[in-house]
Amino acid sequence: MIIETQDIRKQLEDIWPWFKTHKNRIEFWDFKYYWAIPEMQVGQLIAKSSVPDMIFIPEFNDCDDFSLQAQAETRRKRYLAYIRAREEGEIPEDLKHPAAVAMAHGNMWRGQSKNHKANLFVCDEGIYLADFMPMEKRHWKATAKNDNLFKINFA
Repeated sequence: MIIETQDIRKQLEDIWPWFKTHKNRIEFWDFKYYWAIPEMQVGQLIAKSSVPDMIFIPEFNDCDDFSLQAQAETRRKRYLAYIRAREEGEIPEDLKHPAAVAMAHGNMWRGQSKNHKANLFVCDEGIYLADFMPMEKRHWKATAKNDNLFKINFA
């Protein structure tokens, strides 16, 4: 599903109303439209990802590194799919837009109080958070009751 940046912002503000008064805490690329990934594919991305194979090294290769690598890997897979489609002669509409995946910074995840970074996916079914770290390898539907984010970076 193709989704406009303003609609993504509204979904995020509906979950975390705090973002309505702190709009600069959500950073987008220079794109007006994004592709909202089906939720099922988030689980598939995690299962097939090489990111959880990385070694967790406290204060050197930790949550922010895993989140950055997961975002980059997702973008690269979309890029390679775009190139394959272009070589075949027809680019589907959904491949003409970047995937709506971001790095999310917060201090509560799945009801547990901790400073952490993970990934946020805008899905057809809503906003999902995903943790690609080897000890997690999971995704879940975001809720204000269980997840407290204070910065979201699509860039």
